[in-house]
Amino acid sequence: KFQNYIFQFTKHLLREALRQQFVTMPCQRRNTFRIGTFVVVKVLVLSIFVNIYFSFFFIGKIHRNASFFDDVTENDCTSPTTGRPPRGPTNQSSGRCDPSDILVAIKSGGSNQRYRHRRNLWRNSICAHNYQQYGIQYRFMIGLPIKHNIDINGHNQAARDTSEEIDDALALRNESKTFRDIQILPIRDIYEELYLKTIHVLDWLNQEARGPLVVIHDDEYCASVDELLSLCHEAVSDVDNSHIFAGTYLWSEAKYEEQRAFDGSFSPYFSGAILVFSTDLIKNVMEDEDTMYAGIWASHAEDLQVGRWVDKQNKLNETAPVRIIERPKLLVTVPEPIIINIDKLKTCKPIQTSAQCMKEAIYLGEFSAPDECAKLTAGNPACTDTFMFSSTQLDWGCRCCASRDTPPLTGNQDWALYSASDCGVTNL
Repeated sequence: KFQNYIFQFTKHLLREALRQQFVTMPCQRRNTFRIGTFVVVKVLVLSIFVNIYFSFFFIGKIHRNASFFDDVTENDCTSPTTGRPPRGPTNQSSGRCDPSDILVAIKSGGSNQRYRHRRNLWRNSICAHNYQQYGIQYRFMIGLPIKHNIDINGHNQAARDTSEEIDDALALRNESKTFRDIQILPIRDIYEELYLKTIHVLDWLNQEARGPLVVIHDDEYCASVDELLSLCHEAVSDVDNSHIFAGTYLWSEAKYEEQRAFDGSFSPYFSGAILVFSTDLIKNVMEDEDTMYAGIWASHAEDLQVGRWVDKQNKLNETAPVRIIERPKLLVTVPEPIIINIDKLKTCKPIQTSAQCMKEAIYLGEFSAPDECAKLTAGNPACTDTFMFSSTQLDWGCRCCASRDTPPLTGNQDWALYSASDCGVTNL
């Protein structure tokens, strides 16, 4: 009966709309038109009836199973820090480690030629290849260009960017559109305020991460995928619900006064070239209001500040302790293109014997001859032209110098100082 009522009502509505067309229609087509209209209306009514029936059916089913809404409150509708819908559970609790769930933030500078060169080297290196092969997501973290000093007492609302800043911003905008791998941060890119940039990076990671781990590293490096996957498996298989904080070189105690907070306390921290965090640890750090007031407690060194933030969360959350993991092989250096003079390379000789670097930059590995060390020194942006090598103690390995040391220098009699350029290797 209900279906018939709907049919009669629909027919009445359509009758007036179709009457004029029906009257002017040739007689031989009227019967066909009448039958076609009847079929269309019948199908339409049947569809309405079926939709209404199933609507009531599912409403009843939802009502009978409405208890699954009981634990949802209005406070769950938005995230307390971003105002966005709450993020679902990360894979840290699911026991699954998918490389494509790992999110990497690559710290880079403004768009001047030096930093563009470094980003292009990175994009064309084994680093980008490995990340893309495993589906690891990454973005370069860049603040807005700045070329002038800011007067904090000024009130010039009509101030404009300098011509250099505009050129850099346009170049950065074009680069971002071309490669689609840049995240612009709402902050001027000032090295002295790198810890503030780090807060913006952590905030972005907190909002975007969906997997168990997040990574921050400089644009001269990348993470070893094998080491990263190992840490990822540790994160998802952890039974005591602990957080992970990992890096390559751990400062476990203060060796300089600058490493201490203003109250004399010290928090373990990693050198800032690369840092790995559990995603939930980042969430806790960003929800702590003291994170924003970092300058009250210690110097602006971002790696030192990160150590303090993590240490505080470790002390606050007894049910989720932080595991500090040192992985010396976690960091991979992006090699720079080099030019090699084969004749000079074969006769690579020290510039001074019984001498070593005043300050070492990085350990490059073990080699049987200094020529291979010269190649790595010239291709590593962390190195100067000088490196130290021992032909009698090969297990000491090759180490490049952090400063441009020139003879005469002193050191262990088994060490010798070399110049990569004197050995015939220079970078482009």
